[in-house]
Amino acid sequence: LNTLSRDLCEKTISPETARNRLTALRTPSRQKPLVTHLAGILAVVAYTLFFNGTLADAVAAALCSVLVTALDRRMPGRSSMMMRTVLSAIGVGVITGLCHLVYPALHTDHVMIGAIMLMVPGLMVASSLRDLLNGDIIAGSLQLIQAILTAGALALGLAWASSWMVTV
Repeated sequence: LNTLSRDLCEKTISPETARNRLTALRTPSRQKPLVTHLAGILAVVAYTLFFNGTLADAVAAALCSVLVTALDRRMPGRSSMMMRTVLSAIGVGVITGLCHLVYPALHTDHVMIGAIMLMVPGLMVASSLRDLLNGDIIAGSLQLIQAILTAGALALGLAWASSWMVTV
């Protein structure tokens, strides 16, 4: 953006070219689906094993990761973050329950903990605390409330899926 403004001020580019470059800068670039899925799989496998899960638990968590990243990529950008979180958490719970039906020795708690780590709003909490400590009370409080609501959406989705899987 700095280079664009310098080029425009020095009149080395036309206003139309500057507008096109600005539009390109505003358009978010998306990772390739394979990279997104592999990063998600790596993260949930690491978290599942870190929280004393077995290799089978890590495989089940990897399946959940594929679902979460696919849902995140498929849902439109204008859709509610809370709805996306609830649907992803429901998907994690259902896949975990189905994997438990197929392989009863599966530790569903380890699978769910590893899989939801992709959706935990840790960065949002840290950012809100930084804002609060810097004196920006309103922004920090709003971000903290959003993080708490996101965690609640995670809990709601997992609880709903778990209660549904208990009845099956």
